[in-house]
Amino acid sequence: MVAVAIHVGALMLDRYARVKVASLVGLDPRPGVVLGAAALWLVIALPLSFRLKQARFMSQRAWRSLHYFGYAVWALSLAHGVMSGTDSRSFLALFVYGASAAIVGGAAWYRWLERPLAAVRPAPRREQIPARAALELEGGEP
Repeated sequence: MVAVAIHVGALMLDRYARVKVASLVGLDPRPGVVLGAAALWLVIALPLSFRLKQARFMSQRAWRSLHYFGYAVWALSLAHGVMSGTDSRSFLALFVYGASAAIVGGAAWYRWLERPLAAVRPAPRREQIPARAALELEGGEP
């Protein structure tokens, strides 16, 4: 959040960047700036949702659903950097964008496609548990 505040503040003070207050709400003709504004509001909403969950104004299910927007924040921020960054065409910037896309894409792939397959195992039914183990589970003597 501090980095985002410094980024926005510096651009608001920079005369060359021509970022106005209206740009922060997405009213800008440049698509990259609009994507950055959308990412900004999601970055603000995600930590606030944690406070809403703590205050029991939001269910665990709604909170988890909202937090999947963290992936959208990352994608919007990446697109914002590529489209609006002043150094986006440099080799170093392209390398950093590509490497981060590969890392986050691989982690998302693992999270959504690989990991759930291994984690989804049906619990053993009661008739599949040996009698001795069933007694021990219930706290009885074998």
